[in-house]
Amino acid sequence: YRGSYQLYPCQSLYPSLDLSFKNNKMMYVYQNKDNYLLPLIILNKLKELGINSTLDYYANEEIISKVKGYVVENGLTKQVNFISEFEMQSAFKQVDFVIYINNKNAIPLFIIEALSQSKIVICNKNEAIDEGTSITIDEKNISSTILELKDLINKSKRLEKYKQNSFNYSFRYSKDMIIAKWLDVLDNEDNLLHKE
Repeated sequence: YRGSYQLYPCQSLYPSLDLSFKNNKMMYVYQNKDNYLLPLIILNKLKELGINSTLDYYANEEIISKVKGYVVENGLTKQVNFISEFEMQSAFKQVDFVIYINNKNAIPLFIIEALSQSKIVICNKNEAIDEGTSITIDEKNISSTILELKDLINKSKRLEKYKQNSFNYSFRYSKDMIIAKWLDVLDNEDNLLHKE
């Protein structure tokens, strides 16, 4: 494990189409010191709507000590599993949804890894994702995010389609695609130099 921006070894090197359902299991990797409670709020709101889901939560000890009170107060002890960096690799493979809360990174590797493993991303608006692969978090109106997530969970065909879309969309960031884009950029620059 090499920090909260990627798994090690990098999962996008080994894309995997997995359309199976994992009982609405989610994973959160701590990114943003301001929003570490948000994944637990999402889990709690789903519970209030009668949707059973679980959350693997990775963070440092300081953050875990801050959120444990919320977990106990809201009766989420059976739904939340605090994981270590050594458990992340296997936990990542066993989830339907990955929660990523950070608007500072343009295209985070962690999101690309999630897409390449057919995971549905729940995150802030981000250029690395597309409609039909993710659910955008509206922090000012979390209810709309929850309702969209509930609708997705309750429609298995739509959920499967999102997983397929995630996997397909991840190839935009494959090595071959990136090399092809760079070659195109370099070729265009070469043509511009010849014209001058």
